[in-house]
Amino acid sequence: MRSVTNWVDRLEWKGISLKLLLLPLVFAFFAAWCTISPTAPNVMTRIGLTHSIVAHGTLTIDEIAAFEKDRAFFKGHYYCDKAPGVSLICTPVVWIANLGLDLAGQSDALVSPDNKRTPRYFASAFACLFGALIPLSAIAVVLFYSSALRAGVEAGVARSATLIFAFGTPFLFWSTVVFGHATAAALLFIGFAQYWSTGRSRRVDAWGMVLAGFVLALAICVEFLAAPAAAGIGLLLATRDIRSGGAHRFLEGALRLAAGGVLPLAALLLYNWGAFGSPFHLGYSSLDGWEGMKTGFFGISAPDPAVLGALIFGTYRGILWLSPVLALAVYGCVTLLWKPAYRYVGLLALLIATYYFLVNSGYFYWDGGWSTGPRHVTPSLPLLVFGLALAYRDFSRPLRMLTIVTGIYSLIVVPLCALINVRAQNDGLPMLTGHIFPDLFAGNSQMFLVHIGLPFGIAIAIPVAVLLVFFWLFRPGMGEGIRRT
Repeated sequence: MRSVTNWVDRLEWKGISLKLLLLPLVFAFFAAWCTISPTAPNVMTRIGLTHSIVAHGTLTIDEIAAFEKDRAFFKGHYYCDKAPGVSLICTPVVWIANLGLDLAGQSDALVSPDNKRTPRYFASAFACLFGALIPLSAIAVVLFYSSALRAGVEAGVARSATLIFAFGTPFLFWSTVVFGHATAAALLFIGFAQYWSTGRSRRVDAWGMVLAGFVLALAICVEFLAAPAAAGIGLLLATRDIRSGGAHRFLEGALRLAAGGVLPLAALLLYNWGAFGSPFHLGYSSLDGWEGMKTGFFGISAPDPAVLGALIFGTYRGILWLSPVLALAVYGCVTLLWKPAYRYVGLLALLIATYYFLVNSGYFYWDGGWSTGPRHVTPSLPLLVFGLALAYRDFSRPLRMLTIVTGIYSLIVVPLCALINVRAQNDGLPMLTGHIFPDLFAGNSQMFLVHIGLPFGIAIAIPVAVLLVFFWLFRPGMGEGIRRT
């Protein structure tokens, strides 16, 4: 087997390692394969907005309002209540899909009078996923690996940490639906990756800063909650060279970030103005229903310690039941505080994670409705795992063993959730023993392919086989550190 993997190591295409090419392809394949039926309210309202823009040149979702509970109502019309970023990102690919459907003579309706989704609806949903959202997640996965190498992480550890991020955290299964969580996570990390864009020279090139400003602002358009995280990453980028370059270097970086962010933020303000008559009027301000969102600040009140514990440890929504390796990631980020080279990265990762978990614990709908795990904290996961990659070399032998054990567990459970059900019901039952495992043993899956008739065994076996072969070729390397200890 080693001769085969050595042969794969030598394969290149235009100077790029085959394994690096396989990384985004396998991630995208697995996420696309595990896609569930795109009929959830969270999905439909976003697709409805994109369709209205492309097909009718309007911002209303009146066409689907009778069948959609996630909606805003303003001056006699219904609108998408979500941040418009996902809908705007998907507009080009849905426009292309609509051209094909128009040529095929398909009706331009998204929903039939008896509340059945039309071919145009499914085409729009899959265009969003396969043409925009999953590729963005795949780009973040590649940048995670390349950034770890540029940050000085050993190759084997970088591979292992990348696999944990891509296939061992809920980032994987939230990349399979037209929600905003994985997309916001991907955009935030793409912005953060510019910190390592020029390797160890510790200089961020000018265009990299503009790109960072663009994607960080776009993350805010996708999820308003991403604003503090985007600001923190922007501050990290702008202050990176301040010791060597002084205040003018900070000002230059900040201006480049601002220049990159102009277009996405302008699009957000123009959308709010066009839909609600004011650049600063959010869809959440005009919700139709959802009384809990009208408490506190759009449904967010003071953090609840009991809910915080449930988000971390609880069997109903606790993230450590899905990805216990994240506990080691938090510890790793804490240890980075004593390492000058990585101190601010570790601090930022901890602050962003703390922010998301505290906000989620104070949210009226804290359990996320039908959700396998706490979906609202997903944007905090990439930086936590990146901190684990940076800190692993200084872990003790027992901690390295624990990281490997929890990492393997996470790499089994998270793909299993993606294959079975990423939207566990809000019935109070444990995610794993109440939904995932019973469905697995009963031969049930929420995957769209199973929904349209692909046998359960085949639907599970093919992606698992692809993943196992890829894991073998990509060869995680955290165990190498244990043997050298």
